[in-house]
Amino acid sequence: MNVGSFFTIGSTHIVCEDYALHGLNDINEMFAIVSDGCSNGGVRVHTDFGSRLLCKSAEKHLTLLPHNVESFKERVITTAELQVQTYFNMPLACLTATLGVALQVGDSIHTMLIGDGFIGGKRRDGMWVVYEFEFEQAPYYLKYTLHDEEQLYFDRFGSLGTRTKWSFLTPDDVEEEVVNFDLRADNHPKHFGLDFSMSDYEFVFITSDGLSKFHTKEKKGVGVTNVPIPVPQVVPVLFDFRGFQHNFVERQCHWAMNTTKPRSISRVLGEHQHFDDMGIGVIYCGEKEEN
Repeated sequence: MNVGSFFTIGSTHIVCEDYALHGLNDINEMFAIVSDGCSNGGVRVHTDFGSRLLCKSAEKHLTLLPHNVESFKERVITTAELQVQTYFNMPLACLTATLGVALQVGDSIHTMLIGDGFIGGKRRDGMWVVYEFEFEQAPYYLKYTLHDEEQLYFDRFGSLGTRTKWSFLTPDDVEEEVVNFDLRADNHPKHFGLDFSMSDYEFVFITSDGLSKFHTKEKKGVGVTNVPIPVPQVVPVLFDFRGFQHNFVERQCHWAMNTTKPRSISRVLGEHQHFDDMGIGVIYCGEKEEN
């Protein structure tokens, strides 16, 4: 078993506002945490700081998961807010960032996502299962719980979204399931949670929405246009691990995103650009135990 993380800047960004970290908790169970700071339409609100603060705050309170999710969320945002106040002239808006966690809990991987992003994994039978959570306008952020005016903003902009699930052995044969959601519904939690059995999965990953921001160029008339590369095509190339030794996630992601490498996205799927920042966490579940 092993765990790793990786984050990288997008080609359209000046500062990387995504962050990711990983490690072992006090009882040697693996965890990975990712956060995606909002670019806020180009306004500089220092969400690169915010994404890091949220990840470190989440790391501090992991013992509350998976049974005390609401307490976990409250502790994380409160801790992050206190940290922001220690900085001179740092706006609270820097905490406008998503948060995703993958955590080993016994023989399962528990995942939780607050905001938009991806949760998925590769089954031991070769089947890929990938979930995307996206919002029609602004994603939901933990920051919305801090003050009444933040909650009003969420009620107006941050509630409606879509969960898309892809299941596939190959990118040429994909089963897709789409479900709409409204976080304002009384019975809908303000986060998404999924559990994966370690006996069924080779590895489980969680990423920011940057996973969907790979583009290739396509001729259109006398010019060219940027065309998104479908997620079910990207995932098997980006996560084509040839081993799970130390730094396996960082090593593979550097390889996949390098335009000159034989197994890179550019060589397999066509010359690409990656527009958005991206944070990734992966937990490798180890070899399957034989009965």
